[in-house]
Amino acid sequence: MSGVNMISSEINIELTNVCSMDCDFCSLSDITRSNGFMPEDVFYKTVDEITTNKLTELVLPFLMGESLLHKKWFQYISYLTDNCRKSGILTSLVTNGAQLTKNNIQLLKSTKLDSIFISCQQYDESGFDCRRIKQNLNYHQYLSQIFDAVRELSLDSDIKVSVYY
Repeated sequence: MSGVNMISSEINIELTNVCSMDCDFCSLSDITRSNGFMPEDVFYKTVDEITTNKLTELVLPFLMGESLLHKKWFQYISYLTDNCRKSGILTSLVTNGAQLTKNNIQLLKSTKLDSIFISCQQYDESGFDCRRIKQNLNYHQYLSQIFDAVRELSLDSDIKVSVYY
């Protein structure tokens, strides 16, 4: 069908397939492709094509990995949100919350993200243990970090924050 623009309701951009957790319910461990991080040229070309052609209503810089582990996540998300906003496209980040340090929260607040979804999945300590976190963060530290992030992102920010258990 020539002349008809196909618009997707959302497009995910996988900044990385590396994750800070190894959850027993996630299929990431079943994927056989090598771990990696999206290179700059691919990222910028992808965003430019999406925004120039208005290919979607929503872009999520997330798929199988934890986007906040990419060394250029702030640069990428800032570029994405600036360009999406100009094109009338919404942006939303999904994170497991393990990288929501005070510094990262401040950086996120300075982006133009429309929303952030913090995916905790588990609501108690035994559930947290199923997530097999790969960094030095215990259950109580993790919860505290999530609550701090929700509080901080709700102050002086237009970012809608949702937490999923």
